[in-house]
Order: sequence, then C-alpha cells, then structure tokens
Amino acid sequence: MDDKETKLRAELSELDKKLQDPAVFSDASYPKLARRKSQLDELIALFDERQHLNDARAQAKEMSTAGDAELAELARAELDEIEPRIEANQATLTEALTPQDPNNDRDVIIEIRAAAGGDESSLFAGELYRMYIRWAETHGYKS
Repeated sequence: MDDKETKLRAELSELDKKLQDPAVFSDASYPKLARRKSQLDELIALFDERQHLNDARAQAKEMSTAGDAELAELARAELDEIEPRIEANQATLTEALTPQDPNNDRDVIIEIRAAAGGDESSLFAGELYRMYIRWAETHGYKS
C-alpha cells in the first residue's frame, strides 16, 4: 500500500497546483478536479490516521516491555484500545481504495404510467409507484 499512498500523494500535489491556477475556475473540468481532490483528501487522511495509529501501537509495545509494571499495564490497555481502531482504519482504507462505479454519481428518473388495460393498469402503476417510493425512502434516496 505504500506505493499506492505515494502515487496518491503525488496526484494530490499535482491537483493542488492545478487548482491554484485561476484559469481552471472557468474551465469545464473544474468540478471534476475538485471532486477528485476531495476524494484524495479523504484517502490521505486515512493514510495519515493509519500512520498515527501504527506509531502509537509501536510506542505502546515499547512501553509494555518497560521495567515498571504499572506503566506496562497501561501500555497493554492502550494496545487493546488501538488494535480495533487499526482494524477499522484498514477496513475503511480498503473500501475507499476499491474502484467506484462511474455511474454512482448519476441520477435516475423513473416514469411509471398506466398503459392499455384501463383501471387495472392504473392500479398496478399506483402500486408500483408506492413500492418504488418506499424502497427509495428505506435506502435513503430522494423521491
């Protein structure tokens, strides 16, 4: 992952340079660049958190082998607290590095209308509409 982190940090640095140019604000690619920078900022924050947690774990391990029994006990308690945070950070980082579907940011419009069939098709269209509305509400989509 260190190679990936290096590449992402280099890309973020390049994007920062591009976004500092005033001409980019009038360019059509600005929203795309700003979105990518936001994604990279989140990833870099996760990498920084991972580094901080690994440093804290190394320090706690070092303190747990110290001669003072009370200090060693505190260090072991800190290790027990840090380990789940490291695992959660790793899971979040893995999920964030998984390539996203390019259609995730797109909206959908569904048109439901009654066709040939008279009242029955109108009833079916109404039920279908209610079903989609409930599904959208339970999944947190705007309807």
